[in-house]
Amino acid sequence: MILLKFLLDTNILSEPIRPEPILHVLEKLEQHQNEIATATVVWHEMLFGCQRLPVSRKRQKLEQYLYQTSTHPTLAGFAIKPDRFSKPVRFFFALK
Repeated sequence: MILLKFLLDTNILSEPIRPEPILHVLEKLEQHQNEIATATVVWHEMLFGCQRLPVSRKRQKLEQYLYQTSTHPTLAGFAIKPDRFSKPVRFFFALK
């Protein structure tokens, strides 16, 4: 049984793909790779933000990273059906 100790948010999950990532954060991600998770809402937020970018190398790199991380770190789900939640969230972010 895997014991998850850390629930990661967008700022930590996006660190590995920053132009100049903070090495200490990368080391901690590696050190605790089997103890980390993120909420499906966080992953969806990152994917939606990526899909709003114009088609480019940056977007392609982000998409590749997100799809690789869709299996790790563990995605902590919620009891809300994705279609019930994601549409209002997409609408909210589209307003900004």
